[in-house]
Amino acid sequence: MPLLQEMCFKLPTFGQEVKIDEQLVEMLRRAKERFLDLLGERRRGTFLVKDVFALVDKLNDEYLKNNQIACGAGCAYCCRQLVCSTTLEAEVIIEYLGRLPRTTRREITRKARKEAMKFYERNRHSLSSRARWEEIAKALRASHYNLPCLFLNSANRCSIYPARPIDCRTAKTKKRCGMISGGEERPKDVRLFCDQIAANLITEEEERVNGVQQVSPLIALPISRQFGDFFG
Repeated sequence: MPLLQEMCFKLPTFGQEVKIDEQLVEMLRRAKERFLDLLGERRRGTFLVKDVFALVDKLNDEYLKNNQIACGAGCAYCCRQLVCSTTLEAEVIIEYLGRLPRTTRREITRKARKEAMKFYERNRHSLSSRARWEEIAKALRASHYNLPCLFLNSANRCSIYPARPIDCRTAKTKKRCGMISGGEERPKDVRLFCDQIAANLITEEEERVNGVQQVSPLIALPISRQFGDFFG
């Protein structure tokens, strides 16, 4: 683990300009090499996604042994902005929900579909726009600012926590979050090399399986063509 601690846990922070030099590239290369060694056999599809999730959780736990962050149970600031996932990650979520007791699953899916319909109505114009995706994404983020994730329950806890996407697993900050004006994202000033490597592996697998690196807002999941029927 020493090499992993040295390579994966030296990181530039969000909001800082990073000079991409040969040393940084070499550090990332060695970090990816070590990450893949720890990952072991490269399975496919959702199996790979779940393996990556498990390794990221393990490495984050290792990081937290010697580093303190401001995040904790019940803190849900990061859960009040637009979160995205790949189709493969969405399949992992559906699989997890499918294993829950029927009453629990029904409660979660009904709430999720209700929130998804609200999202659609608020953003009907943007979603049908022919503008560049970057402009549409900016409008969606602004529209969803300070609104809870569809899987955030009344106790400010994630109802799909074991199956949450990589976007959620890699959100960490040393700063205490608070309400930020102007629709800005909450601070995420801790980003580990292993987090970026994991996200890249998942999007690469998404492209291999589905032919495109498809990333969609999580809140649109219950009304998507692929998964809408599951949510009723």
